[in-house]
Amino acid sequence: MSIILVAHAGAWNEKSEVDKQIDIKAVNDAVNVGILKDNLIDIAVETVVFLENHEKLDAGLGSILQLDGKPRVDSAIATNDKRYVKRYAGILQLRDIKNPSRVAKKLLEYGYHAILSGDGAMEFALKEGFERENLITDETQNALQAQLEFLGLSEGELPNYSDLANNKMALDSKKLSTVGAVVVDTQTATLVSVTSTGGLAFGYPCRVGDTALFGHGIYCDEFVAVACTGEGDKMIE
Repeated sequence: MSIILVAHAGAWNEKSEVDKQIDIKAVNDAVNVGILKDNLIDIAVETVVFLENHEKLDAGLGSILQLDGKPRVDSAIATNDKRYVKRYAGILQLRDIKNPSRVAKKLLEYGYHAILSGDGAMEFALKEGFERENLITDETQNALQAQLEFLGLSEGELPNYSDLANNKMALDSKKLSTVGAVVVDTQTATLVSVTSTGGLAFGYPCRVGDTALFGHGIYCDEFVAVACTGEGDKMIE
């Protein structure tokens, strides 16, 4: 196997020091986990798992809280590997699971449904042996408080949806983004893309962006693999 890996930690609206905190050796270790399994999908997934485990990034552990104070994560895998019955799998609005990319991999392997969301995604993850974990950090909790204060709300209080829509320009400057990886085996022309996100700031409960939607935030065919980052609502448009 001769591979090329490209990974990103998300597009940030404000200059960030996060990229300087990412341990390149740790990324290599994650890649090696996949290489030992001799599986291109494992290489891509384990790279994204490393990013999901980084509490400064908006995926997995560091996921931004939606306005009801709950983290809901999305992840997807796409590949051109013909050994899989389905070549795309997406997990939407999963709660309390740190590595949704691994859950998406499980869904891909079964080759039955392409997408699971919400409570169904949670039941699937638990039955597959994934354990509930607390994804809320001090930083994401503080960020939520700042968002509520900006909107003039108290904890547990949701804004009118119209208030969010009417303040869109002001809110756009405060959003973060997603993580992803693309891997290619140059010997077989096999491609894999993986994305994972905690959503965006000022997200209404159960809001879904582009990250885990095929043809929007993730794509793969015989010639190209894509793992996007940016503002999901605009990507879908």
